[in-house]
Amino acid sequence: MPIRITPYTPAEVAIATGRTVVNQRNDRRSGYAPRHHGHARFDLIGVARNYVIQSFAELGIGPASSVRFADEAGNAIARTLIRQPEAWSWAARSRYPGMGLGGRVVGVHRDLIGLLPFQYEPPSIMQGLIVWANGDFEISPKFIAAPGSKLPRERKLWGPYVTMGFGFAGWALAERLPRPIFDWVEENETD
Repeated sequence: MPIRITPYTPAEVAIATGRTVVNQRNDRRSGYAPRHHGHARFDLIGVARNYVIQSFAELGIGPASSVRFADEAGNAIARTLIRQPEAWSWAARSRYPGMGLGGRVVGVHRDLIGLLPFQYEPPSIMQGLIVWANGDFEISPKFIAAPGSKLPRERKLWGPYVTMGFGFAGWALAERLPRPIFDWVEENETD
């Protein structure tokens, strides 16, 4: 299938996530992000991971803490990003067999699944990340209801906690992309 997941440059990641090129470089130097050989390029998960790190940095939770959950949260956000039409080029949206009415991705074609850097599971709008008051974190299938299922004596509730809904984060990230991440490549084009 001629769908391509286009890599992003650090400058494009900065536009999409708010994480500056300098901070991205500092993250790699400090061991909070993978090092690149040659020029840095980011795949779908790398863009989503930077979004997570920057979102928490804006709340005062730096990469030394957010790196613990950035990969899992980035994977989940990347799964929701697949369903956002803003993440797809016009050419891909008009030809992709999984597109539905209104440009929403209603199915993930098996050939696209083969391109993904993770095992695809359908996303849930209710799935999200909770960073508890004691610093623990969890990926919850119902992040909004999860705090109510805890007992008051649990230390994780003894202070403020932060939540991030993956469906909402995927939508917000898709809105900020400087160009589509999923593109259509004609059979005779070469990379």
